[in-house]
Amino acid sequence: LALTISFISALFIAGYTILVIFAMNTILRTVGYEFQGAVSIFVVVISFAIYALLLFAPGVYLGVKKEVGWGIFTVLATVVFMFIFLGIGIFKC
Repeated sequence: LALTISFISALFIAGYTILVIFAMNTILRTVGYEFQGAVSIFVVVISFAIYALLLFAPGVYLGVKKEVGWGIFTVLATVVFMFIFLGIGIFKC
């Protein structure tokens, strides 16, 4: 259960990363030069909150629902899956 949830969470994080990269490339082409810094900082702050939610929320949920060990394992497994996805992304490019 924890491995499945952590894999899905890591997939959401990877998908969100791809979405943010695509959106930032599009937004920075359409926004004027004087606002690009502010838009970039805004996206970084919002993304930090979303990444934290996607990383820790499943672990907290399982920690409350089952035991704390389940939650810690879920967060650690999510990080491991994210590194696996990073490796796949680096070697694919």
